[in-house]
Amino acid sequence: MARWFAVIERDPVLRALLAAPVPVPRAVLHRVVGEVYKRLAFHSPRRVDPLVTQAFASHFTDRLVTGRLLATGRRLIPELRAPFELERITCPVLLVWGRHDAMVFQTGAERVIAAVTDAELVTIEDCGHCPQLEAPDRLAELLLEFPGRDHDPARGSRRRAHGPLGPDEHLGVPGRLPGRSRPDAQQAELGAYRRVRRRRLLVEPAPTGPAEHLGAPVGQMILHPLDP
Repeated sequence: MARWFAVIERDPVLRALLAAPVPVPRAVLHRVVGEVYKRLAFHSPRRVDPLVTQAFASHFTDRLVTGRLLATGRRLIPELRAPFELERITCPVLLVWGRHDAMVFQTGAERVIAAVTDAELVTIEDCGHCPQLEAPDRLAELLLEFPGRDHDPARGSRRRAHGPLGPDEHLGVPGRLPGRSRPDAQQAELGAYRRVRRRRLLVEPAPTGPAEHLGAPVGQMILHPLDP
């Protein structure tokens, strides 16, 4: 997490903007923050709806607010690290990481794999820091299948990779399937994706686990697929 702020604050354009001796128009600030965010958060920004970038940038209303948000984030880092007592986690744990995450080192996930008896690290290829935005269908698939998987603590923790995204994949919808034209494939996959999205997930704290942060046990959630 510390790397996240270090990378952002070293960006030459953002640094120049924050140090400018004259007021900066909000539209310019939004454009710069959005470009920095897009470049750092995603491996392939074209797969992400531009509205996502705009929504993120809208929180940065002026230079003062931008500086305060960055400073607040830095102060939160020790608090986020403190509650993690990994060796006391007894439930199955799923970690999902983008192969090309430029903001957070995968060493954090490796520490969980080393400390938790039944943990699984899944790396999504061709994806950056935000799989939930860059590959939402693949992330939804992993989350939906994980609660029903046969978890055997004796097997120990493991790692696996989730294959590369298709060349036409956009907003989590692959563009071409074998034996189908591109429009037909898009419609078929879009329908499947929407069916997944319609399934709700009830997230509740696991009954055990002392490592709590913001009212929820860290890494210990029970995901219950609910019928619509």
